[in-house]
Amino acid sequence: MKHFFLALLLCSQATLTAQQAKIDSIDHFISKTLAGYKEIPGLAITIVKDDRAVFTKTYGMADVQQQRPATASTPYYIASVTKTLVGVLAGQLAHEGLFSLNDPITRFAPIKNFEDQSIFKDVTLQDLLSHTSGIANVPLGWMLTNSGEYDDDDLVRLLREETISRYNRKAYAYDNFGYHVFRIILQEEFGLDWKKLLREKVFAPAAMRHSTANMSEVEKKSWHMAEAYTSLNDKRTPKLSQLIKNDQTMHAAGGIVSSIEDMQRWLILNMNQGRLDGRQVIPAEVIAQAHSQMAETRGNPRRLFQDSGYGLGWNTGTYDGRSAIYHTGGFEGYYALASFLPEEGLGISILVNETHFGDNVGNLIVSYAYDVLLDKVTEAKAYAQKKAQVTQQVNRLQQAFAADRQRRKSREWKHSKALDAFSGTYYNEEMAEMKVTLVEGRPQISMGVSKSMGSQSGEKDAIRVEFRDGRGEDILFVFGKKKAVAAIYRNRVFYRK
Repeated sequence: MKHFFLALLLCSQATLTAQQAKIDSIDHFISKTLAGYKEIPGLAITIVKDDRAVFTKTYGMADVQQQRPATASTPYYIASVTKTLVGVLAGQLAHEGLFSLNDPITRFAPIKNFEDQSIFKDVTLQDLLSHTSGIANVPLGWMLTNSGEYDDDDLVRLLREETISRYNRKAYAYDNFGYHVFRIILQEEFGLDWKKLLREKVFAPAAMRHSTANMSEVEKKSWHMAEAYTSLNDKRTPKLSQLIKNDQTMHAAGGIVSSIEDMQRWLILNMNQGRLDGRQVIPAEVIAQAHSQMAETRGNPRRLFQDSGYGLGWNTGTYDGRSAIYHTGGFEGYYALASFLPEEGLGISILVNETHFGDNVGNLIVSYAYDVLLDKVTEAKAYAQKKAQVTQQVNRLQQAFAADRQRRKSREWKHSKALDAFSGTYYNEEMAEMKVTLVEGRPQISMGVSKSMGSQSGEKDAIRVEFRDGRGEDILFVFGKKKAVAAIYRNRVFYRK
């Protein structure tokens, strides 16, 4: 018997040694990879096996200017990974009997009070949350995501007046709209705040201590969030994003900040049917439902995961032929991923505070980690080709935007009046206010939390803006005798106030 236990102990030690060697390989790969991409300011990763974390580490800076390193408790904006939490929340509320996910949304306020409900007919709560509603609303998304200048009445009015059909027979079409509508229904029908519900039913029970849907809480509690950076510039180094989130633009489709230690707990909970720290935090049926395929999707073969379906806030698909459940998120200054392979009991989450290259570099790291842990790769040399491909992608993107910037520098202003004639405040009922001011002789355009320095458009009486770095759009101005009387942006007219 003594020999049996000795053999068992030696076997266990050998397994732990082998696992540690894999973790060391992943750690070394991450450090070496990040050293080759000065575009990435900071990154955090956690790896979960079964019901515990086997590796959690942060790299680089949360704040480049202050030289403040990222830590395990540093919150990052997780963008659309928010949907995984809101989807589970919706399932939990249904489990508690507040509603059925199969209920038509015409049963709930404010839609039940609309004189014309035809466009919302035959759409259920599940359709909203699985992106199969067949309807859309761009101004509503802008107001909640980019502007923040609204009240509840504005949201109801936009939902009533600006919702349109996709004419796609309710086929899967990913967007934020369904989660926006779910948030409005919670408020208007039940008087419930989705942010408070998340805190009470998910964050607190799961002890996710650095997660919130309110930027004001981050500031109040001095959590020292990872700053948002974009590195698409001539120096190819992190530059602070102009778009700064506030409470009003933290929305149900992408409005949560979370730390890597909290994402670790969220992975463990989802990988273990709602159990965490030896207790049932969320009913197993709710988790299983959220992970089930409710809509069929078509995957891009070049992506990290191969999509096959969508549940309640979670993608379903495969990684190298293995069943996978996951979601990514990206917005100005951030990239996030939560993922796991249920049959392997293996999960990885990653958080990056950079927009344009965080996904390329982050996904390379996640791919390497999975392949090492699945015994597909034994050394970093095997990833030389994949790393070279990512480097080519990064270089192509930087070169393309450098060439575009050079072309734009040669443009001349084509305006019929002096630049100060553009200055003023313009208003559109669907998209709120647009403010144009001169800053050191250049026009600056602000719309809620969205802000951009204007540049030459090439078109007469137009100003080019980048509310999101690297994504240029024109604003056309209409002039009276002395000054602009209106501005046209995204096919909508803003009248001077």
